[in-house]
Amino acid sequence: MRDYRFRSSSPRIGSFGQMMFAAFLGGLLVLLAVRYTGLGEYLTYRPPVQEEPDSSTRVLPGPDVTDFESATIRVVEKVGPAVVMITTTRLIEVSDFFGFIWYPQEVQGLGSGVIFRKDGYILTNHHVIKEAR
Repeated sequence: MRDYRFRSSSPRIGSFGQMMFAAFLGGLLVLLAVRYTGLGEYLTYRPPVQEEPDSSTRVLPGPDVTDFESATIRVVEKVGPAVVMITTTRLIEVSDFFGFIWYPQEVQGLGSGVIFRKDGYILTNHHVIKEAR
């Protein structure tokens, strides 16, 4: 009986080896193109240089500022120091990867509020402090 299997006369190179060779060759071509065509300058990101404003100068409303905007600026300057940051902590139950062991874990949250009385009462939204300890 005859053997009809295909036999190649050249050494067998697997598809993985061919892909690796093609990837290496493609990468080499890209590197050479970038190096010798000057495209490297356009492929790098350089953030724009920003000048820091002088902290001693204060921005005053100019003639193009509306009455509403100037009123807003005055309110922010007056009540800005009363705004506070609130940090909360609560416990949640988490499980291991397989869901067999449950254990408590502490989770922190952030929010904001306003001091609205001279004796220190803070007004905030309910979702900021819900389930906090």
